[in-house]
Amino acid sequence: MTRCHYWAINLLVVFSIYLGATALRVDARNRRLKKPPKWFDILVVIGDLTFMACVPFAVLRNMSHGQLYLKNPVAKYANYATILARFILIALFALSRKRRDDQLSKWLEAMFDMQKFYFDRFKDIPKDTTHRKWLYLNGVFTGVHLTAVVNDIFSAFARGQASVAIDLYPLCGMLGIQHLFMLQHAILLCHLRECLSMLNNQLLLKCMDPKLGLIYSQTIVQLQELNRIYSPVNLWILVCLIISNSMAGFIGMLKVMLPQTFNSNSYIYLFGNIFYFTLLLHMYLYFAICDWVLVTAKETEIVLLDYASIRSMSRSNEEEIEKLALCRRLMRHDINICGMLNLNLNTLFSIVAQTTLYIIIMIQIDYEYLNI
Repeated sequence: MTRCHYWAINLLVVFSIYLGATALRVDARNRRLKKPPKWFDILVVIGDLTFMACVPFAVLRNMSHGQLYLKNPVAKYANYATILARFILIALFALSRKRRDDQLSKWLEAMFDMQKFYFDRFKDIPKDTTHRKWLYLNGVFTGVHLTAVVNDIFSAFARGQASVAIDLYPLCGMLGIQHLFMLQHAILLCHLRECLSMLNNQLLLKCMDPKLGLIYSQTIVQLQELNRIYSPVNLWILVCLIISNSMAGFIGMLKVMLPQTFNSNSYIYLFGNIFYFTLLLHMYLYFAICDWVLVTAKETEIVLLDYASIRSMSRSNEEEIEKLALCRRLMRHDINICGMLNLNLNTLFSIVAQTTLYIIIMIQIDYEYLNI
């Protein structure tokens, strides 16, 4: 591990503790979960309790800014919806942390078993790791953005502006959850992508194994299990992204249209500072990674078509190909939220279009007041 990787991982651990994100410790080199020290678990619980105790007061403080939108009822209620969605997201994230950690522990143990008893036997089979550089970039976005917001909070306290710091608390919680949750989910999805790419290359190289069909089906089951684990929080992350991006775009447009008279500092609790654009970049790369996983899964079907033209094949190999083809046909290969909404680039572009529409509506309603 390089010094850069060491500091990046430790920075993410610090933010995970601060936000009460997870108490899990993974030893990827030895394919096992490490038992976290007691103090680590206590700090994560304290992080959960701190947010649960402080956020209601911060939400009430955010609600007091409703008078900023008295001239625009749509923006006013969109502001209330933003604050409410943030509160629900933070509460759901904190209250479900223990159950989510338990589910992830079982998921990781199953993946480690598959890794040790199957994939480690085929170390010469290449795998697709092109996504890793984008994961590192998302890690940089996460560290930079959260450091900037936390610094704003402590700077406000240092200046004696406690009200500003309280305003930023729900924003810090929402951004931290969005960044860390998307990053964690993307890391696990990319591991599955590497496994699927190894299976595809194994088929291409005609390197058959009696467990091939079973391992492929277990990999897809693990993909479906991730959908179940991440769906509840992912749903509210998506709601927050749509509403928050609409409000941030609305305020940004007003700042462009009225650069001399419009004071955007009053709306800092909505999106913080200029580093908000890192969340947008992270969101794009997250959806792109989801799309790459689906593309890799679909490539299996293309590889299987090549086997249709092979005449001479042993009976055992035919059975494995048939099992794999049946699994490919019967099991769902998508990344979704509660089985309703798929996570891919098509969904991202739909979100962008919907967000743009909301911004246009709020600007049109506010237009008659722009000359005041």
